[in-house]
Amino acid sequence: MKRLFILFACLVVFSCSDKESEVSTDVNQLSEFINLPAKPLSVKWAYRRSGNGLLGPSDYAITAVIKLNEADFKELRTKYKLQAAHYADRTKDFVKDWFPPSVKNCIKDNGSLVSVVVWENPKEFEKSPLVNGYCFFTNNNEVFVYMFTT
Repeated sequence: MKRLFILFACLVVFSCSDKESEVSTDVNQLSEFINLPAKPLSVKWAYRRSGNGLLGPSDYAITAVIKLNEADFKELRTKYKLQAAHYADRTKDFVKDWFPPSVKNCIKDNGSLVSVVVWENPKEFEKSPLVNGYCFFTNNNEVFVYMFTT
């Protein structure tokens, strides 16, 4: 009986790992997950599922880099000028190979962690159930968006 319990526990623990999708450039598919406040020139994004639903619901997250035309970018950026931004520390695996140099340049390496200035809960991108998150802006008319379920 004890062996059966240990086997079950191992299966549960090892099956709860994060699963990240392939990187996509499909604007229409991204718009099914998050709101897009303007028509993007291009997007790169991936979603991640955490958990397998056995011990509770799975959580989901979207990481996206959205390139906008200059006018749309300035309009969106203006909405955030009066909001307080703060540094957010993340583990180094936060930085993905597919992030463009303009995004990577916004992220500061602090040894064991990386930091980035973010704006919390970007309402313009919210779409249930992805209602939590943050964003930041690059110098290349791009907005980095991270939205998650919990």
